[in-house]
Amino acid sequence: MGIPDLVVEVISPTSILRDRISKKNIYEKAKIQEYWLVDMQNQEIEIYVLQGNNYQLFNASTIFEGELKSSIFPELKIELKDIFIA
Repeated sequence: MGIPDLVVEVISPTSILRDRISKKNIYEKAKIQEYWLVDMQNQEIEIYVLQGNNYQLFNASTIFEGELKSSIFPELKIELKDIFIA
């Protein structure tokens, strides 16, 4: 019930603008606290956190090793090597 705290969106090559702009705006208006944008083609992840009414970039990575962490779920840690294969 209710809205999710975290949304992970994987960009589709055929709907980049929709995924990057339209859906981000929808999630922002819905007050989803954290939004991850995964770009498999460019092998990067952007993490946005809701600050007031707008998303602010919390973390971004284009490296193949390291760990991404959630701002709202401290126990959620993802190794980039598990997502992107170099």
